[in-house]
Amino acid sequence: MITRMDSIVKKVLSFIKSEGLFSPGSRIIVAVSGGADSVMLLRVLVSSGFDCVAAHCNFHLRGDESDRDQSFVESLCAELSVPLEIVHFQTEKYAAQHKLSIEMAARELRYGWFEQIRVKHGADVIAVAHHADDVVETFLMNIVRGTGIHGLTGIKPVAGRIVRPLLGIYRSEIEEHMKKNSYHYVTDSTNLQQDYLRNKFRLSVIPLLQSVNPAAKANVLSDIGHLRDVEAIYNARVSQLRQTVVNEGADGELRVVVRELLATEAPSTLLFEYLSPLGFTATQCSDMVESTKNANVGRVWQSQSHTSYLDRGVFTVKPSREDDSSEVIVTEEDVRGGKKAGGLSFAIMPSAEVRFSKGNTVAYADFDKVAFPLVVRTWRAGDVICPLGMNGRAKKVSDVLIDSKISISEKSAVKVVADATGKIMWVVGLRSDERFSLTEKTSAAIKISAS
Repeated sequence: MITRMDSIVKKVLSFIKSEGLFSPGSRIIVAVSGGADSVMLLRVLVSSGFDCVAAHCNFHLRGDESDRDQSFVESLCAELSVPLEIVHFQTEKYAAQHKLSIEMAARELRYGWFEQIRVKHGADVIAVAHHADDVVETFLMNIVRGTGIHGLTGIKPVAGRIVRPLLGIYRSEIEEHMKKNSYHYVTDSTNLQQDYLRNKFRLSVIPLLQSVNPAAKANVLSDIGHLRDVEAIYNARVSQLRQTVVNEGADGELRVVVRELLATEAPSTLLFEYLSPLGFTATQCSDMVESTKNANVGRVWQSQSHTSYLDRGVFTVKPSREDDSSEVIVTEEDVRGGKKAGGLSFAIMPSAEVRFSKGNTVAYADFDKVAFPLVVRTWRAGDVICPLGMNGRAKKVSDVLIDSKISISEKSAVKVVADATGKIMWVVGLRSDERFSLTEKTSAAIKISAS
């Protein structure tokens, strides 16, 4: 006859099998903090014959208590004859350097290290001790913070190499198992403090919900199961619409067809699904869709890694270029030597040999009117030029680009050549400046050619 304690272990093993977390022959890295959850996880896996390697992180956040936890885990692994890996992190320093909360810093550090240990030992997965209560807490926290469909589906049993064998049982079952078997564990004193958001839900919010309905946690878990089904349907539809809404080009470029996007059930939500992996926020995506209604052509949106342009009925999304505003200096010696720089060729020649031709791939400037060194750079807001044929009247380079019908996505790549005084000699491929034009008195000319 199966006892109550055996039934809890059986429930864990059944969950491992039903979710396909790992097989009997798998090698498993087990994250062990020393708390009841992780100690139970290690004991269940070891007693069930799995090949385990324990991994413990000392974050040095709780003084002597952190060292106590490490000592306990060392003794536990010695008792179970389980190999143990230990790492020491300067968590507060890491958090400050990367501008992270302590909680997020600890998360980044531990999961990065777990993967290193997994590779070192040739393990198949990394098992962590999240349980059903953690799923409920995360769900409620995400609702309070604000979330989409993906944030309503709770903690998943599998996330890449991370597996969670205890998601099928509650914290109370873990504590019962530990107590009846007289298994020792350590308690993190910060788990009893309400300074952390999760602890507030664990210690106050969920008990209040259970006072209203004792089945509150079970009902939340049931709802999460339904939402995962909804998420699967949602993901399938998002993937299906991608075929007509998004065209993928070379070099990571995406082209989102506005007409097709607006014909979908939820344009802003759909756009967010496609662009959020590139760093765009939900607010930006809503703004993009709204801009199409106002015919607000020319708008630009940027994430940390990508830039999106609305142009001619298409959102063009491409990786942001590294700052091409870096200047390429061209000296007088470079020009006399026929040097190539900044994608352009420079030469000096007698004015009598100048031969003007159709097209805008070559520009000429009076050598005596130029102050060296020259600079080749991308154009900037505020740049002006006095185009040939306009009798010395200044014009913004941005207006030159508009007049030339340069697309939004191409504008950022346009270069200019300026002399040492800052005057722009040539908007490359478009317009030359009258202030540097050749006259009957010109003896020598600078020839600039676009390669």
